Amino acid sequence: MFGCDASFAYIHAINSINCGNVVCKGVGYLTCALCLPSESPLLILLVANLQKDLQSTNYLEVSSALTALSKLVNIGFLHAFSDQIIKLLSHGVEIIRKKAIIVLNRFMKLNPSLIQDFSNHFRRTLCDIYDTVMAVTLNSFAQILSDENQLPIYKDLISSFVVILKQIIDHRHHRHFDYHRMHRPWLQTKLLEILGILGENDKRASEQMYEILSEVMRRADDTGVNAGYAIVYQCLKTITKIYPNQTIIENAAHLVSRLLTAEKKNLKHTGITGLISIVKINPIYAIKHQLVVVDCLEDSDDTLKRKTLTLLYKMTNTTNVTVIIDKFTGIIKSASFDIHFKQEIDGKITELAEKFAPDSKWYIQTMNTMFEVASELIKPNIVNGLIKLIEEWREDDDIIEFTVTEYSKILQMNENIPDCPMQVAPWVIGEFSEYLQSESIGSIMDLLCKSLFKSFDDPTTKGWIFTALQKISKGVPSDQCRDLISRFSTSRNEDLQQRCYELAGTCTKLPIQLNFKRNFNIITNFKFLESYEQ
Repeated sequence: MFGCDASFAYIHAINSINCGNVVCKGVGYLTCALCLPSESPLLILLVANLQKDLQSTNYLEVSSALTALSKLVNIGFLHAFSDQIIKLLSHGVEIIRKKAIIVLNRFMKLNPSLIQDFSNHFRRTLCDIYDTVMAVTLNSFAQILSDENQLPIYKDLISSFVVILKQIIDHRHHRHFDYHRMHRPWLQTKLLEILGILGENDKRASEQMYEILSEVMRRADDTGVNAGYAIVYQCLKTITKIYPNQTIIENAAHLVSRLLTAEKKNLKHTGITGLISIVKINPIYAIKHQLVVVDCLEDSDDTLKRKTLTLLYKMTNTTNVTVIIDKFTGIIKSASFDIHFKQEIDGKITELAEKFAPDSKWYIQTMNTMFEVASELIKPNIVNGLIKLIEEWREDDDIIEFTVTEYSKILQMNENIPDCPMQVAPWVIGEFSEYLQSESIGSIMDLLCKSLFKSFDDPTTKGWIFTALQKISKGVPSDQCRDLISRFSTSRNEDLQQRCYELAGTCTKLPIQLNFKRNFNIITNFKFLESYEQ
């Protein structure tokens, strides 16, 4: 009715159900199923008719009633129909048994405690002589097995599921179930999904599946059609979910390589997704494919690029971290990628560099390169994390000296330095200025002073520079620093203004610089403060 209220017509649909004409009755049930909400008070008018038609000798009437019941039943009416539906599981017409199972599935969703009552009935319909009844029963088991507490009860059915899968791949079912030369692909997918659930973390259960999984995967791959590749992918998901077997995983990895080199993007996407599942078990299977995977980052398909990024992230180790991060850095430099994708890659580079860095010097150089090419993408927590890590290296003179030298070069060689290195460099030089040569300290301070007149995206960057000047001067600032203090003490940036006052407060006119490191004559006992402390 294009959004208009049609509730005035509901009663006419209900009245149609009382009609003796089968077609009219079917239309009435269909209208009620489509229009009436499951909590409608009008449903009470349908109960008697549904019970009567479920017992009809005309299977068309029974079929219409079952179709409506699967849509309209609510938890208050379950017990009114349960016994009748269970009796229909033995009905002589195939479609009635099938629809009865569908209704019982609906009952289980409304009330999961009924699973135990229906369990034996589903076991019986799994062996039905008609394929369609058996197929719809698989949906019931998939629903039941979504509850982990039910898994031990149904382990004994693994052999039955394996037999059914064997019958399918041997084409023992009717040919009208073929789809693009693939026999019952949707049913195969459902069976593989169920086997994956039953075999998870269970070696004994998984051993019953290895042979059939290998056979299904081989035959599906031989078809060379999309339906076959879909089965291959579902096999990969099942293989990586059950208890692992080296031989079958190697076979799966071999099939993945064929998908990765396919021309169709859908197949490449499937290969990348399958390889992600295999890498979770053992990253070694992805090493020989890493060059092919890296090439997928250059694809024009954004979804494929993001999947490839996820895979490369998962397969990174100490051996290939340099290659992968170089590739990621190249992507950040490229103008063909959007900023959100670059931000995602930026986070991956930071995490991988910290986790798999071959040495500390390489890590510093990698971070500096990233600061240079993607400073606008760097989040504050990345800068803070790098500073914290450098602080932990304080006792390693070799690393600290290298770090100070690197950031001194950055200050001396670049005129337009982005915010991130312009925050880290002053902190490093201010904290470890004793590692600088005496003749270079003056030039470094000049560079820092000049940087204060540049514009930065982050207003706190100049504060980092002022703090570094304060540390380097050790309370005896140069005339240039005094001029800067006077100049920026009236800045509109409150943080910068506050730092100027702090630096001015530490200024002295002592002829020599104070050194507190070797002063052991510090008084630490103030008895007159004991009462205040208490």
